Amino acid sequence: MYFLYIFLIITPILALIALLMTEKGATVKEFMRFLVSGLDSGFTIGQISFLWKIGTLSELEDRTSLFWSLPALDRCTSEILRKAKQIGIENDEETQTLLSKLYSYRTKIGLEQAKKKHGLDSTREITEGQRVR
Repeated sequence: MYFLYIFLIITPILALIALLMTEKGATVKEFMRFLVSGLDSGFTIGQISFLWKIGTLSELEDRTSLFWSLPALDRCTSEILRKAKQIGIENDEETQTLLSKLYSYRTKIGLEQAKKKHGLDSTREITEGQRVR
């Protein structure tokens, strides 16, 4: 009987470890890191999901830069416009809605950055490998 309980506990753990070792598992880990960064920055789940899709569309290396980087947002906007013009849907209602959301989000981030003071409040904001001056 104990063997069955141990088997039922260990099997999902091993399956999760195997998943995280695959390419799809790497995407899951990346999304979890993105989700935690977004929640830590004060964004809602809907906004985080929107930014994940935007980062995927623009093929950003580090999608977490969308939470704080105006150049990353500008790059996403230009990439979406380029792809929309390439396909011929730049005047489509859905594309215009997406771009207006992105522009309003960029404005919000720009205003928030202007309000924030520059500098560190804690060492938690320093990423691994970041140069300190």
